[in-house]
Amino acid sequence: MVAALLTALMVGTILFQLTEAIINTYIEQVYLSEEACAQRDHALLEDFVRYVDEGQVNSKDNEALKTWCRRQEDVYLTIYRENNLVFETDGDQNSVWKNEDQTDEISGEYADAQILESDFDFTIYPVQFSDGVFPVSIIDFSESSYYELGEFLSWTVFFLIILVFMLIYISRVTGRITKLSHQVAVIGSGDLQAELKEKGRDELGLLAGDVDSMRHSLVQGIENEKKVWRTNQELITSISHDLRNPLTSLIGYTELLTDEIPLTEEERKRYLLVCRDKAYQLKGLTDELFSYFLVFGNTRTQQAPEVMDARILLEQLLGEQIARLRSEGFQIQEGYLQDSCQLEVDVMLLKRMIDNLFSNIGKYAEKEKPVQVQVCKEKAGIRLHFENYVRKQKNPVESTRIGVKTCQKIAQIMGASFFCGEENGVYRTDLVIPEKSSAGDKKKNREKL
Repeated sequence: MVAALLTALMVGTILFQLTEAIINTYIEQVYLSEEACAQRDHALLEDFVRYVDEGQVNSKDNEALKTWCRRQEDVYLTIYRENNLVFETDGDQNSVWKNEDQTDEISGEYADAQILESDFDFTIYPVQFSDGVFPVSIIDFSESSYYELGEFLSWTVFFLIILVFMLIYISRVTGRITKLSHQVAVIGSGDLQAELKEKGRDELGLLAGDVDSMRHSLVQGIENEKKVWRTNQELITSISHDLRNPLTSLIGYTELLTDEIPLTEEERKRYLLVCRDKAYQLKGLTDELFSYFLVFGNTRTQQAPEVMDARILLEQLLGEQIARLRSEGFQIQEGYLQDSCQLEVDVMLLKRMIDNLFSNIGKYAEKEKPVQVQVCKEKAGIRLHFENYVRKQKNPVESTRIGVKTCQKIAQIMGASFFCGEENGVYRTDLVIPEKSSAGDKKKNREKL
């Protein structure tokens, strides 16, 4: 708007000066030319002589003389008698009558008239009045009206230019607002793929950009929500299948135990052990499912970070799980930090992640081959490395990967890096936790993730 107003003022000023120069040039070169001035003076003289003849006006008839001056408007009339000024038209078209008793004062004023005569070069004509012939001077200054008209036209052009520029600008802005309103209405009706085409660096362009960014965020949010919904739906479908198998077996064995079928004590114990194993299997699946939804269901999981000694904390958390695996018959090759360093982590989230990792090892690792659990310090932080051979099952069941997804989410919350994958029958997992650092370093680590 400021640019449009300044442009309008600049163009208006130029055209104002141009219009004024053209009109002034016309007045000076055409209207005030010697030939044009002579024609107007001659016409005025003829009109005055005719007026005096027809009305039998005498040189002392003040009202009649003023009437003729008012009719002509831009005329200066003076009448002399014996070198004395007897009638003069002033700026208000009033006449001054000078009698013969004021000869000295009149002579002084007539002397001033002679000076004006030399300055403005006006001519004195003899005119026959009813009381005699007297010198008359008629000066036409009608060009002043044209100068005023020229100034009026120049200002009119100036304001018209500003008005036109601002109307054009307002019209364009209104059109852009209307167009933007229609585009927003289309988006509001549900068509989130409709782009806002309004461009520019002014306020409307910035507004359109902000609205389009909001639309992109909304579209991205909806897509993410759909993706999560599909993932959860697939997970529920998969986990329901995994739950159904042990549950069906459990129901079958409990029916055998409750039926009036004679069973030996050995058969009864064997059925009860199977029921217990299936119950523990169900518990493990439900625990994984609960852990998954506890992490993923709460999008605003709050951390309670604590500054801990990394060597002591990891020895404690890993040692508990390593002891459990050894009791189950696994061969563990372990390695811990040699030097102390500090970690700022949520201990409960880290424990949950480590529990999930060892739970997967217990389910899928081969007992006959060693499982590696190594902790080392690197430039990026504290690295936890897990490596095991994948067990070959007779009736493999497709994994729901709940534990892996839960670990990935926890690592994201903690600002850590998490990698896992299988190659040539060996499953490797790496968790890199940044050391205690400044807020700026944490932000950089999150951006890398």
